[in-house]
Amino acid sequence: MATWDEVQEAARAAFALDRDDAHEFALTMPIGLGRAQRVMVRRYDGLDTELVELRSAFAEAEDLDPRQVLDDNLHLAIGSVAQHGRYLVVVQKVALSHTTVEGILFYAIRVAQIADSLEARQGEDRF
Repeated sequence: MATWDEVQEAARAAFALDRDDAHEFALTMPIGLGRAQRVMVRRYDGLDTELVELRSAFAEAEDLDPRQVLDDNLHLAIGSVAQHGRYLVVVQKVALSHTTVEGILFYAIRVAQIADSLEARQGEDRF
């Protein structure tokens, strides 16, 4: 079982954080081939438990066909696509009581990789 403090400490040790607040942090993860992907990680309470949300933007919503996005969503290995303001993000939510620190870092890396692969299809590296 992971605690938020343990997750945050592990993220600080593994990555240079772009943002580091009590209930949220952000990091820009190198993906390879000169690409990078920003991931936001936040702690919140829901369903009577402590949860973590990991999200990474990959496009502006107006730039993509909603039907294509929904089709992509069905085939993601983890997470799902959601709209956050004007942006489309890959998002994964996890109960801290049912994972480990390594599990959260795994999700952070995978969310970044998936978002980057969706973004790369557009020929950009904005996020």
